[in-house]
Amino acid sequence: MTAPDFFEPLIGYRAWHLNKLGELVPWSLSGAGAWLPGVNTAVCHAAKSHHPPAADCMCGLYALASARDRRLHGCDDQIVGAVAAWGDIELHRTGFRAEHAAVVALAEPVDCDYERALRAAARYEVPLVPRNELEFTARAFGQPVDPGILDESPKPQPGLHIGDTGIALVEHMWCKPEAMTLTLGITRAFAGLLGDSVQVTLPPPGTRVAARDPLATLHTPFGNLIAWACASGDLYECNERVLRDPAVLRDDPEAGGWLARVVPRDWPAEARNFSWGAAGRAWYDAELGRAARGEDIYADLRAERIFAGPRTDGMVDIVAELRRRRAEPRFKSDADVYAVCAEPVRERIARSPKLGRFDAVVRYSVTSPDAELTLSASPAGVNLTCGPTDAAPTLTLSMTAETAAKHFSGRLDIARALRAGLVTSDRPRVETLRTIALLKPLLSLP
Repeated sequence: MTAPDFFEPLIGYRAWHLNKLGELVPWSLSGAGAWLPGVNTAVCHAAKSHHPPAADCMCGLYALASARDRRLHGCDDQIVGAVAAWGDIELHRTGFRAEHAAVVALAEPVDCDYERALRAAARYEVPLVPRNELEFTARAFGQPVDPGILDESPKPQPGLHIGDTGIALVEHMWCKPEAMTLTLGITRAFAGLLGDSVQVTLPPPGTRVAARDPLATLHTPFGNLIAWACASGDLYECNERVLRDPAVLRDDPEAGGWLARVVPRDWPAEARNFSWGAAGRAWYDAELGRAARGEDIYADLRAERIFAGPRTDGMVDIVAELRRRRAEPRFKSDADVYAVCAEPVRERIARSPKLGRFDAVVRYSVTSPDAELTLSASPAGVNLTCGPTDAAPTLTLSMTAETAAKHFSGRLDIARALRAGLVTSDRPRVETLRTIALLKPLLSLP
């Protein structure tokens, strides 16, 4: 992904016309030309001498605040995607105009050529994801527009959030601001990790804590967990009830199970560490949904993981490390390929060990990195082998490791992949499609 690293870009959604070259061309101003891979900078096409986006002009890079906006219908050769925007921003009732923006994800098309969509994803170096995963994917690149900002009704003083509840999505912490203090605690999902036996360690009142510092350590039979402060200030009060009876964290984590009250030192600036109100709860539900897909969303809470890595001198080192990791290939060895591709299929084989009267040996020749998998099916049963085998294949498919991962997870349209050249076969296309269709129970999502 070629989008630059900024700490708080805005995430927006828009649609383009998709041409034969896989270029994203604006619908309303096609004469401006296609969007560029990476950074795009707004230009005032009205030839006015101001810096776009201007309040009294229509210039700027447009995006909608909601991916569910009815204008993003995906029909009539429209492709929908997400952008990260930064620089000067002009907010409107349903979206914004930005000075700079970059495409960060595209949604699988509804009514336009899938091969063009694949070319576009490759051209802009972004993932092509199912439409219902577009918001989750985009969330990794910035913050959504706060719906409260777009609401034009009168509001209390911004940033204070007194009486509201905010959630720190990654840290699984909640915050309730009061007139002079912040009450901090762990979410119910966090509390679900504690088990039946837990001990809580909190610093004494008067301790000065900084945002992203450990606020409490939770000692469990499964390892130590860290509750992060997420706000800077002086510790005013610890919850004695939690110290006496830690079980209250599991039974009532968002009321009686609060951890500490802090007199803030940098509020409301640090309110941005939390997502607020109904929108915040919706984003947190989306975060929890990632766990159902097998992701460890609690990794940043595990003390053994946090303190096992090298020490850093601050955010510069962290950003440099994130860039280094992002530049690394997803698959470094054939073992990585086997772990990602083989395990889902073996689980399905365990549930459906037979495919009826069907004989086939499909060999997968994988590149980047090199690996080989063989799927053997007969009336007696099904078997998946990792590595070279002596079995004579009836069909050999060649593809990259990334394409293989999509295929074995049930997210690859094999017919489109064959047409696009993402997959090649040593047998005629009709025979290839017939064989893969018979294997569909093993190669589709449960």
